[in-house]
Amino acid sequence: MRGGRQAGGFGFARPLVLPALSDDEGAAFNAGIDSAARSYLAECNYGDVLVTRGMTPVALTGDGRLVE
Repeated sequence: MRGGRQAGGFGFARPLVLPALSDDEGAAFNAGIDSAARSYLAECNYGDVLVTRGMTPVALTGDGRLVE
């Protein structure tokens, strides 16, 4: 792919060209994207994602210690 980044991180080969949206349409579009992202993230296990990427997940305890 030329030009570096992928559009929105969704793997599109070319930048997306969106039509001009009214303020209300833009707000509705953004709300839909926000809802989809929140739904995905709520179901995501970040520890599994880190392990898949070769990282060790850690947590910070109430007294400030890092634990695996």
